[in-house]
Amino acid sequence: MRDPHKPQDYYLQRIEVEKKSISRREEKLTSGNSRSPSTAVGGIMKSHISIAKSLFCLGEPIERLNEPVHEAITVARKHDVAGIVGSWYAPFLEMASLAVLLDLDQSWFDKLGAVVDRDSKKDRLMENLLSYRLDGRAVDAVTSTVLPSEKFLKALTLSNTDKQQAAQKVRSYLEEDWLDSLRWLTAGEEVPHESKVLYFGYWDYVSAAITKLCDLDDSSYCDSPYYPEDLMPR
Repeated sequence: MRDPHKPQDYYLQRIEVEKKSISRREEKLTSGNSRSPSTAVGGIMKSHISIAKSLFCLGEPIERLNEPVHEAITVARKHDVAGIVGSWYAPFLEMASLAVLLDLDQSWFDKLGAVVDRDSKKDRLMENLLSYRLDGRAVDAVTSTVLPSEKFLKALTLSNTDKQQAAQKVRSYLEEDWLDSLRWLTAGEEVPHESKVLYFGYWDYVSAAITKLCDLDDSSYCDSPYYPEDLMPR
């Protein structure tokens, strides 16, 4: 177990619940009975990412995360529905981050890029993650996200001239901002893992993906309880 806050049975049960949710939504999509295809596709994508996060929390070998991430990318690309990135920004960002951390090949980033391009809005953080495999992405694009990513954007800029300062921005985010970004899900609860909302660990995959993308020295924050160090090459 990588996550000490929940027992093994919790994550095993969550995986089964997410699988049932995927089957139910896929059936509605196939039969044409889905009232909102965009909601169905986004929900399936998010469920696959939730399975990947559950596997990570369980302590499973890292390669086991590949399949659910592949499935999440596939469903987002397969269905020609608009608004996936904008409506499901947080799970899509985690999906792109996991693609970087799992070192997926270019074909998967091509699919991610196609979904982003279909939505037409350019987000600087997302574009930088896609540039891990795709040349020519608009890495200086105007950001449209409302998530607290200002320190990430500064880290991306600083990484070209001062990697030490860039790493400090990531560390600052982990120490000062990440937990607050989770608390909004629990209406201000101090401990999300004890709240009634779904919990999939405290790991911040975006911080790790930026660290890898920018080749930053994470020695000052690799011991953070929110940093998924096992996903980083050593």
